[in-house]
Parts: sequence; C-alpha cells; structure tokens
Amino acid sequence: EGRLERDLAALKAAFERTPYARRTPYRVEAPFHLTLAGRVIRGRIDAVYRHPRTDPATGSETYTYEIVDWKTGRARTADPLQLAVYRLAWAEQHRLPLTDVTAAFLYVRTGEVVRPERLPGRPELERVLTADPPGPADPSDHTGHAPDGGGRDTGRSYDDADMPTDGGSQEPADETAPGAR
Repeated sequence: EGRLERDLAALKAAFERTPYARRTPYRVEAPFHLTLAGRVIRGRIDAVYRHPRTDPATGSETYTYEIVDWKTGRARTADPLQLAVYRLAWAEQHRLPLTDVTAAFLYVRTGEVVRPERLPGRPELERVLTADPPGPADPSDHTGHAPDGGGRDTGRSYDDADMPTDGGSQEPADETAPGAR
C-alpha cells in the first residue's frame, strides 16, 4: 500500500469521526456561477445540507441550508470569504434570504467544524472585490469580515506590496479556489 493510499484511508477514517459522516447531503459538488462587481465567479460547493423547520406563523414546513466546504489539507488556512461567496451563490440561485443559509468549513483530518460567526453579503463582497473602503455599518448586511479602510481584511498580515503573507487569497473564490473544481 503506497503513501497516497494510506493518506486516503486516513482521511476516510477521519471523516467517519465527523458530525457529517452519518448525514446525507442534499447536494454534492453543486455547481454555481455568480456575478459580483462585474466579475463572474464559477465553482462547485462541496456539500449542501438541508434542514427542515416549521414556520411558526403558518405551520408549513420550510428549509434552511448549510454549505459545507471540506478541507483535507493539513494547514488551517481557509478564508471565510470563500464561504461567503458560496452562501451568496446558493441563496441567490434558489431565491432564498441569506438568513436561511449558513456555512462551515470541515477540517477533515481533525474533525474541527468552523462556522464563521458572520459572513459578508453581496454589498461587502463587492466592496472587497473593488477594494473600496467600507461604507457606514449596516446591521442588515450580516458582515463579520470587515476590511480596514484600505480594503484589507482585519486579522491578516500583508507585505509591502499589499499581498497577504498568511497564505490567504485576495479574491474570495474563482475557478482555481479550493472546492471550486
């Protein structure tokens, strides 16, 4: 058995210990395309889970959705902007309010599930892509990835050429982004 086969077996065993091992995804490798700030972003969402809920006002059954991006690498370097793009794409494709769509990274090797507290919506993502400084705070925007006045992401380090030095991407997602195969 070669190194790749052993690594794959270890990943499968690690996945079996995660909360997602016994759940059936609603969609897997769900394709999307989204236009943001004049740019077309295409990709695939690793998994979408659907959760039923009863509307208290009408008693009818509706659903919320959870986007999950599986990270199989050893480094914990995922950018929440990737989830924000996936979440927005799913919500807009299915005509859902953003509040009905959550998102998480699953670091398969450790079983850690990371759910960013707040993800940016369309206006904030477009500001990031155009590098415009953010406007006044809008509590309905559901943002949590607030760039500083220079369009940089808070909590990241940059070099003199304004490139992230922490392995992150300045773009939220594109055809080459992890999970966007």
